[in-house]
Amino acid sequence: EKVMEKSSGSAPVDNVFVGNLSFFCTAENLMELFQAHVPIRSASIVKTKSGLSSYYGFVYLENDDDASKVAEIFNGKKFMGRKMK
Repeated sequence: EKVMEKSSGSAPVDNVFVGNLSFFCTAENLMELFQAHVPIRSASIVKTKSGLSSYYGFVYLENDDDASKVAEIFNGKKFMGRKMK
């Protein structure tokens, strides 16, 4: 299932969902990875109430037109031992 993709609606997409991340992945890791390909504003990892990783996060893009590009680049790419979705 392709999870990292631009919405089919007409509203601009400036954030991209990144799933199946390593438990050890940090927002800084995501920023470094994505910045090598597109300009980004920030990244975040979603955590449980107890502060543990929920294995997914978001990357906030500078340009909404880059959402499709990052989906093509990163969907299924292995990062920190897991295939991103």
